[in-house]
Amino acid sequence: MKFTRSTLAILAAVAMVGLYGCGKSAEPTSVSPSLDGTPPSAPEGFSFAATTSYYRLAWSPSPDADVAKYQVYLYQPDPSRDNSYVMIGETTTSDFALPASISGIEAYFRVRAVDQTGNRSAYSDAYGATIPVSGNSGSGAGDPGHRIEE
Repeated sequence: MKFTRSTLAILAAVAMVGLYGCGKSAEPTSVSPSLDGTPPSAPEGFSFAATTSYYRLAWSPSPDADVAKYQVYLYQPDPSRDNSYVMIGETTTSDFALPASISGIEAYFRVRAVDQTGNRSAYSDAYGATIPVSGNSGSGAGDPGHRIEE
């Protein structure tokens, strides 16, 4: 490949700017913030309750200030296999209304906190609950008179 004199001059100028910068000061004008690589704490302190319109899984909020959301996972019937949990939803609060399709089963849940930079916590401990058959034909609304076993 042949370079003309003007092409060589441009390449030399680009190399000089790359090596020495283009301003008067050698100091950077601003410091870029470092990316957060620390995952938040795993959620804990679970409870399960029936309301008049849905079943609710709740947990203690993460103490980490940068938590953006929680991911809720379900496995049934054996909670000992980590890779068998399936995410069933996300929430920005520390509780989750279960889908209407989850009823009449013994289910195990795990939750992960996700921070603003996308770091995910470890899974919470498995939390098991017996979810009674829905009292409102598939609407997810439970009869608040059912006793929920934990």
